Amino acid sequence: MKKLLLAMALIIGFSFQVYAAPSYEPKHEDGFVLVKTGTGPILGWEKREVPPGQEVSEVVRLRSQGYEAEVNGIWEAVETVPNDPRWPEQYGPARIRAPQAWDIATGADTLISVIDTGVDCSHEDLAGKCVVGYDFVNNDASPNDDHGHGTHVAGIASAVTDNDIGIAGVCWGCAIQPIKVLNSSGSGTWEWVAAGIVWSSDNGADVINMSLGGSGFSQIVQDAVVYAYGHGVLIFAAAGNTGGEGVLYPARYAEVIAVAATDQNDNRASFSTTGPEVELAAPGVSNLSSVPKYSCSLCDPSGYRFLSGTSMATPHAAGAAAVLRSYRP
Repeated sequence: MKKLLLAMALIIGFSFQVYAAPSYEPKHEDGFVLVKTGTGPILGWEKREVPPGQEVSEVVRLRSQGYEAEVNGIWEAVETVPNDPRWPEQYGPARIRAPQAWDIATGADTLISVIDTGVDCSHEDLAGKCVVGYDFVNNDASPNDDHGHGTHVAGIASAVTDNDIGIAGVCWGCAIQPIKVLNSSGSGTWEWVAAGIVWSSDNGADVINMSLGGSGFSQIVQDAVVYAYGHGVLIFAAAGNTGGEGVLYPARYAEVIAVAATDQNDNRASFSTTGPEVELAAPGVSNLSSVPKYSCSLCDPSGYRFLSGTSMATPHAAGAAAVLRSYRP
């Protein structure tokens, strides 16, 4: 399914790019490790408290006893680069030939899970788009966006279109499933990300968008990705904004389609991370999309702003995949 999707994506204007990648030591949550006991709440994994500063040594000890264990690493929203001047139009959907695709499908009956900082579902350009989601940061059923990143991503993927308001979403017939795994600072743990992936897979997601990532490999997240892939979910993630080699996780996993960023002329964006895991490239420079109007890191009183990053490229690709998936001749 994944290779078929990539071949079809070429038809609507995506371009392949290939690069090489190193590895890095991840940041992690102090005082906790993750261990696969078989009885934990996330595919047998559980979070276990340890003395602060002993996370790595405890992982080594558990592994010596035959357990799968790892630190509870931290990933962050792939950093965006705000562009204050407001342009009169979006170039992204046109560059990937979305209007041509809309002639035959718009994403009806297809669900995109936005695993991010949450989504402002009350936004004028997302009204009526959201289904039930979950907040793993605060452990409740209200995945509100207190950062702005997730709302921007959701707008690119599936803003209400042809309504005389705001912008057009790539998959304007799709519904959005808001999953909050990143806090108001734009960061979240591997545990939250893994839980979000599993929850989405169990609750009807057709496509998962993860405009987030970090340098550290996580077994718990890989287990969750494999679980989602096994349930037929198409998974997209941002390659990263380092400007050099080294695709971030979760984009680096084999089951995930890693998305790099291009500019208005289809050239690789200067900030876009490179590596052999990159499978698609999509518009990621100065993309206009929705943000909350209240107070938060990326909020704006107008409800819209231009942002750049592979975070913005990823929902272009995920939205296109959802349109393709919805096509039923």
